[in-house]
Amino acid sequence: MKNGIKIFLLSIIFTSPVINAGEPVQWYFGLSGGGDTNPNAGFSWGAVKNNWMWNISVIGDNDYATDELLDYPVPHNDYTVTNNDATVGNTMGFDGTKIIKLSETVSFLLGGGLYFRGGCEVAESNVTGWEYCQSNKDETIPSINTGLFLIAPDSQVGIRAHSYRGVELFVSWFN
Repeated sequence: MKNGIKIFLLSIIFTSPVINAGEPVQWYFGLSGGGDTNPNAGFSWGAVKNNWMWNISVIGDNDYATDELLDYPVPHNDYTVTNNDATVGNTMGFDGTKIIKLSETVSFLLGGGLYFRGGCEVAESNVTGWEYCQSNKDETIPSINTGLFLIAPDSQVGIRAHSYRGVELFVSWFN
């Protein structure tokens, strides 16, 4: 839940000035996966405006759903650590990417962002069999990305390499 609140607040702060100013908004949707850092599939959505692309992403990399673990240490000493670094819930993040126009039909992309991963050491009680989040290991992960945007009259398609999400294919269109 903490990750959801962080990503929501940060996305509002960073995207509001872009969406509210000037020219019409183009909407954006992308699919990613296969990265060395995180091989899991993910999706992104956001807006393209004023030569900037802003997106929010979710990566399906959870080892445990947020409601599968008791969110406090085992209350006794008879337990076994089953996972030293589990991802709890899906990793979420945002990126801001500058669009640098190379020609009328091709643009270069360069950007960065932050990703929030909920993690913990998982311990199983030998008495009850219940699983607990023994110690919190949340992370904030910086990211960079680069790619190409191919421009058509009413829509755009692109590909980019992302340091955390891997390769992403995306499409954007005018509202």
